[in-house]
Amino acid sequence: MENNYNSSMNNEINAAVTRMINFLKNGEYEQADASADYLLHLYPGFGSAYIGKLLAEFHLQDLNDLLYTEVPYTSSDNYKHALYYSDPQTKQFLKTAPYENFYIRAKNKLAGNPTDANLRIAAGMFRQISGYRDAAQLFQACNAAIEKNRLNELYQKAVDLMQSASNEESWQAAADAFACLNGYNDSAQKRNECLQKANEFRMDAVYNSAVDPDDCETVEEFKDSLMKYESITGWKDADEKAAQCRDAIQQLKREFKLKIIKRILVPVGVLLIGFIAYIVIFQIIPLSKYNHGIELLNNGAYTEAAEVFSSLKNFKDSEAKVVEIQSAILEDRYQKALSLMNEGKYSESAEAFSKLDGYKDSLEKAAEARTLILDQQYNDAVQLLSNGQLVEGIEILLKLGDYRDSSAVIESVLSEKAQALSEMDTTSAAAQLEALDPEITTSILERMDARTVSHLNMVAAVVGDVLTFGQYEQDNNLENGQEAVEWIVLDHQKGILTMISRYALDVLPYHSEPVEVTWEDCDLRKWLNDDFYHTAFSDDDRSMFFSTQNENPVYFDEMDAEASTDDLVYLLSVTEAEQYFKTDSERTAEMTVYAAEKGADAENGFASWWLRSPGYDLRNAAYIYSDGKVHQNGIYVFSTRDAVRPVIQIIP
Repeated sequence: MENNYNSSMNNEINAAVTRMINFLKNGEYEQADASADYLLHLYPGFGSAYIGKLLAEFHLQDLNDLLYTEVPYTSSDNYKHALYYSDPQTKQFLKTAPYENFYIRAKNKLAGNPTDANLRIAAGMFRQISGYRDAAQLFQACNAAIEKNRLNELYQKAVDLMQSASNEESWQAAADAFACLNGYNDSAQKRNECLQKANEFRMDAVYNSAVDPDDCETVEEFKDSLMKYESITGWKDADEKAAQCRDAIQQLKREFKLKIIKRILVPVGVLLIGFIAYIVIFQIIPLSKYNHGIELLNNGAYTEAAEVFSSLKNFKDSEAKVVEIQSAILEDRYQKALSLMNEGKYSESAEAFSKLDGYKDSLEKAAEARTLILDQQYNDAVQLLSNGQLVEGIEILLKLGDYRDSSAVIESVLSEKAQALSEMDTTSAAAQLEALDPEITTSILERMDARTVSHLNMVAAVVGDVLTFGQYEQDNNLENGQEAVEWIVLDHQKGILTMISRYALDVLPYHSEPVEVTWEDCDLRKWLNDDFYHTAFSDDDRSMFFSTQNENPVYFDEMDAEASTDDLVYLLSVTEAEQYFKTDSERTAEMTVYAAEKGADAENGFASWWLRSPGYDLRNAAYIYSDGKVHQNGIYVFSTRDAVRPVIQIIP
């Protein structure tokens, strides 16, 4: 800072500078401010004096402290004066200091092991200075870290559920939690482990609910237990228990029949009873059963026949018949599965082949049926797409994943639709997009050029929407070109969009001289309809403009009415400001960095901005203060602290 003044200054100025610097270093800020005022008295416009006042105002000891303070200082008059009067090197430092300050504070949030809150704060700060240094990359890195933390948290919750699981429901809940992670870390493997555990608990519950064969007494109890054991084949000794139940059922049936026989034969005599019982039990009944089994077998009732022959055990060739029937059953099921496949019932066919446990080529046939299912779904999707049913067709292809060229077909269809819509008139294209599923609409818009998407958004815009249209310098970085202008939709009737800039874009006087002037003759109207109109909008943009015939009312009885004007770009009147914005907060407007650097009158980041209406006389113009209140009495037309929010009407 010692180099910010001319070396030829007299000793009195040199001494005052030295005192000011020492006061700052010692933290004596009031004395430092007084020294700076003394310097300005001796040498008005002395940049170092304004720097001293700036540092004293914010209790900073050195110019470099501007890089680390958390107190905003760019709105300070001392900062603006220091920026204006300093030498080029110091001026460049002062211009970049706010950005570097934000950059350093944001990076400090990332020190050590930052919390999610600090990551989000840092991301927001980097986003605000995305064009400065590597802030854009750090913004992306913060978002990536936030997402990783989120996934880690979900993963840990799923692990906690897994570790505390103790029944089928809790294991299933853990599996569902891992499923939500979409393959993150080893979540897919963990999910399978949880599903296996849930199934084990399910089978164990079924196993425990079955009455043990040793404890069953009636046929009904044995049958109930048999059904449960057969539903968990392969679990523990369920298969042995099932066989025990089947044997017990057969034994109870035999005993029941013997009781009947005994009741019939008792009167005849013991010997006759015994003989007849022998004949009946070991010859007549088995033979009758055998013949019945043959009849069932010939009629294709294989399952019932197998039960009959199994109950006969070694009577005649019953055991061989059982083996024969089992083969016949498998062959019958195999043929039925083939028939289902030939009939195009591929899902049923695949299930039927899968249940044959490898009989013949059933495993290969099951795989073939599943492939045919995918082919059928693929062909159905292609047919739907050819019929114009985009939603239904794309939904099927998404489920097919990487099967065949499903992804390529989706991309082709979306691209072709985007191209077709781009070649339509905007109104028709917007109507077609509105009829589509929102997700598909988004995918199509991503494949259309930005200008076409902008036009579509304009056609579909409603009051309150924010649209981008035209370009104007906003970040005060001339090297990166102009930025897209955001507009708030005020009205949309009969195809005409009325819009006001979302931000205060520039700072200009209503008129350059302190004279009486109307909206029709003021310099600001000329600037809007000439300089701004040609700077902010391309030839294509200007082709959409609608010339607005503005009535220009006055609000004080002693004033003459103003003439109406035809404007391409204009400002709101007092009436319009109150009509379009219902509250003061709605009328507040943030200013761009560019407008701030040009000295916009601002409070808490909100700018005061011009209206086109006159004030209480023609030397004043109405305006909106930074708090959003309408100041109808106005301010001098030559004020250089009020910002501009252009208003336009276009027909997209």
